[in-house]
Amino acid sequence: MTPEFLARHAGLGELPIIQNPRRGHELRLTAAEADTVEALLAQLEAEYQRPGKWQQRLLGAYPTVLLTHLSRLCTAQYPKAGPTPDQRLLRAHQAEVESCFREVHEVGAYAERLHISAGHLSEVVKAQTGRPAIKHLHERLVLEARRLLHTQQPLKEIAYDLSFQDAATLGQKTSVLDVLVNNVGILGGMARPATSTSLDTIREVYATNVFGVSAITQACLGLRRQSPAPRIVNVTSGLGSPTLHTDLTWKYYHVKGAAYQPSKAALNAYTIMLAYELRDTSFKVNAVDPGYTATVQDAAARAVKGALLGPDGPTSQFFSDDYDPETGISPW
Repeated sequence: MTPEFLARHAGLGELPIIQNPRRGHELRLTAAEADTVEALLAQLEAEYQRPGKWQQRLLGAYPTVLLTHLSRLCTAQYPKAGPTPDQRLLRAHQAEVESCFREVHEVGAYAERLHISAGHLSEVVKAQTGRPAIKHLHERLVLEARRLLHTQQPLKEIAYDLSFQDAATLGQKTSVLDVLVNNVGILGGMARPATSTSLDTIREVYATNVFGVSAITQACLGLRRQSPAPRIVNVTSGLGSPTLHTDLTWKYYHVKGAAYQPSKAALNAYTIMLAYELRDTSFKVNAVDPGYTATVQDAAARAVKGALLGPDGPTSQFFSDDYDPETGISPW
């Protein structure tokens, strides 16, 4: 079969008789099976000699029937091979993630456990699943966070369970943390209205956008207290501003989803409460909306401004050049 023929008839290229996974070169047929194959070939030959309106359709249909029939025979004679090396590697990686995801959060560390390079592991996982290895790891962490949120565990204990710990993790590398930028967020898919957004989607978005920020903030608080000028920057969005959502003239007034937008509103409220609690300290706690920027560097620059505030800088502020380039301030 030519590549052109296989391209015109979707699915044929995946048949076992074409793929020949066991590299078998002989298909043994019983007398009855041989008669069936010969009959199909005879019909194909007869159709080839009979030009007409339906010829091309039948010239495609008969080979499809023939190859499908031969594939069934091929599968019976050459049982399915075991998993490929890449499939075995994927299964081994999945087992490692399931065993170690609470303590190990880097693809390179999993690659080292499997005695391969991080690049090779990433390539294999993406080729086998369509998603990068780090995405699988993040999904497993989110799944566990969602499970724990249904328990009575405090957020700080959840952070500890997932190894977002202060002294146990960051404390091994540094004794002080000057700046914490909570730049985490997921959309939860396409925005849907309040009456049709699933609870699972809302839980997943809140687990990352709100509870994850709260957990890491609490877990790292001890290290930041060692800094003479600690700064907390929560990366948010104007879509999380209840004030703007009630402004009929706002350019994003009609962009209303029931998962991402409320989660950012909750993050904004958490920022205000945190800033109030730390108001009599050297902490500066603010929210920053990077807005729509041309480059990642432009977006990061806006967060950096909040991280480099001086001792007289504001706290409990919502910075947004996207809303008002002149003042750089957005209403909560």
